[in-house]
Amino acid sequence: MTATPERHRPRAGSDDCDAGLVAVWFSLLLFVLVGLAALVVDVGTWYLRAQQLQRAADAASLAAVVHWADDTEAHDVAVASLRTNGVDPAAVTFTGERPGAHHYRVTLEDRAVPTFFGKLFGKTAVTVNRSALAEFVVPVQMGSPYNYLGWSDKTVALQAASGVPAAAAKQNFWLALNGYCMAKEYGDRYSAGYDGNGAGTDGGTCSSTEPNAEYRQGGYTFAVKVPLDAGTTTVSIYDPGFCATGGIDREARAGQDVPLSVTVYEPDTAGTPTKTGDDTIRTTETFTGCDPAQQGQWVDLTTISTSGTYLLTVSTDDVADSFGVNAFALRATTPGYGAKVCKAQSNDCPLVYGLTDLPILNSIGTMAATSGAATATFGLAHIDASYAGKQIVVEMWDPGEGMNAIEVLDDQGTPQPFTLYVDTAKVASSAATTLDVSACGDSYSRSDRTGNCIYNDKLVGLVIDVPSSYSPSPTEGWWQVRYTAGGDTTLTDRTTWSVRVVGGSVHLVH
Repeated sequence: MTATPERHRPRAGSDDCDAGLVAVWFSLLLFVLVGLAALVVDVGTWYLRAQQLQRAADAASLAAVVHWADDTEAHDVAVASLRTNGVDPAAVTFTGERPGAHHYRVTLEDRAVPTFFGKLFGKTAVTVNRSALAEFVVPVQMGSPYNYLGWSDKTVALQAASGVPAAAAKQNFWLALNGYCMAKEYGDRYSAGYDGNGAGTDGGTCSSTEPNAEYRQGGYTFAVKVPLDAGTTTVSIYDPGFCATGGIDREARAGQDVPLSVTVYEPDTAGTPTKTGDDTIRTTETFTGCDPAQQGQWVDLTTISTSGTYLLTVSTDDVADSFGVNAFALRATTPGYGAKVCKAQSNDCPLVYGLTDLPILNSIGTMAATSGAATATFGLAHIDASYAGKQIVVEMWDPGEGMNAIEVLDDQGTPQPFTLYVDTAKVASSAATTLDVSACGDSYSRSDRTGNCIYNDKLVGLVIDVPSSYSPSPTEGWWQVRYTAGGDTTLTDRTTWSVRVVGGSVHLVH
């Protein structure tokens, strides 16, 4: 007989058992999912707060670092910046410090960032920290470490104060601005209205199809740094008028004028220490024509009784009858030193310098040769210890005509190797320490230019690596330029020099 298979029958209540098991697992999984969701909310909240603090710290350090000479002002600016960026300094732990002369660090700590998931474990808040360090690369001070900027009078010798070398009383150059009509190839990079207009009868015309793309109506900016113990300081300009004969001016035509407008500003309060647009004007003087009472004389501009850095601009008008070179000098004198040349190495001697640019007329008269060569040195710039490990660019517009060679000397008098650029194009790598400027001739001539030397109407750039070990004392670090000629030579070289540091002037370090 055939066996009938036994059918499996579910036990009573098994469906209810499975359903209960699913419910248990679902409850556990739901707890985990809710926890993960809460954790995501917590982490997201911490991240967003950290980002907000970092942005605020970055902005505050960048805003404060430019106030490198005043810690109280730097702190106040940082606090204001934090509020602007949505961080209440009273609700967080805020620290502002200056780890270096030109650095500012902002540290923020919020100890009350809320939690959601953490509350399940008794953790109601966490601490979030963020910091930012900013660096301010101080604009390069152009010139020499003295209270005079520009002096090359062969008949009147300045008197040096005790301890100041005699060479300081003879800087071998005048400051100078060319008239608007003078072609750019005559050496003024920024005041010339045109380029290519120098050729032709009597030095060219006041027009050209090549406007100077670098023309600056505001001219050049200088600075007078008055220290705490200087006392009443008088800022003066030498021979400000334009005189066609009998003075230090050059390239004059009959009936022409190169007027100078000189403006002195109060110290910066807006956090823009290199700009004058938001500064209060202290005084403005305009010098037109040739005033015999001012020719070869110092003319006072303003008297200062409060320490600080006072910017000073010198410009000339864009007028048609303005062929010529107006040479001048600047100085700051005090009761303690009188009219003597003093070195700005203490709290009683002012410093007068060019801010980034130096428009100069290298004027020595006869350079006497020794052993077959004649040399002359000129103050270039203050390269202090903060530039160690950085690259600096020495730019020279239309330099060295009539000379054999140009060198850049560090504060120890050592020629520095450079990478050569001409009109922004790289020419040679960093092997040479001497720039050959001797080549002249028809091969360098152009139909719309008057000069025929190698760097006529050209921008020479010397890129120099400052060694990371470079560490001059705060009162030293002044570099120079040396010109060399092949024999006895009369030097009159109108040129424009500038020194800048590669990279932004204000930036985050980390």
